[in-house]
Amino acid sequence: TKEELNITKEELNITKEELKNKTDALAGNDEVLKNELVASVKDIEALLLRAKDVLIVSSEEELREASCARICAGTTKKGDTAWVDWSGVYTDVDISQCGFVTIPTITTSLEGSGYHYDSTGVTSVYDLTTSSFRVFVTDPSTQTGSEANTY
Repeated sequence: TKEELNITKEELNITKEELKNKTDALAGNDEVLKNELVASVKDIEALLLRAKDVLIVSSEEELREASCARICAGTTKKGDTAWVDWSGVYTDVDISQCGFVTIPTITTSLEGSGYHYDSTGVTSVYDLTTSSFRVFVTDPSTQTGSEANTY
């Protein structure tokens, strides 16, 4: 009948509209996904270029591909190191955010406004793991962590 035909036509129009909306949404998603993929490829290419600048000449463990090397750097805010009193001071350094999968080689230094020229132990790393290490520092003029943070 004519009524049935009109209902069917109306339903068909709704279906076409819904289909168009879904198609447009998918097309939009394809563009978003394409852009994300292009950005990811560019990130990977940039990492590969940087990896070419890394030269590993020795290691405590078996040498690995230079492209697998990871460099991580950090510092504490001046005067805010969590020193623990000992026969001098020590601090535990969290490097878990670096994502090392093997024991890394660590280089440390001590910066200050004075009296740190006579410090010992600054570059000696203890209890090294993939996620942390400890540094002990002794200095004739510094006996506590709070004193160490003032220099």
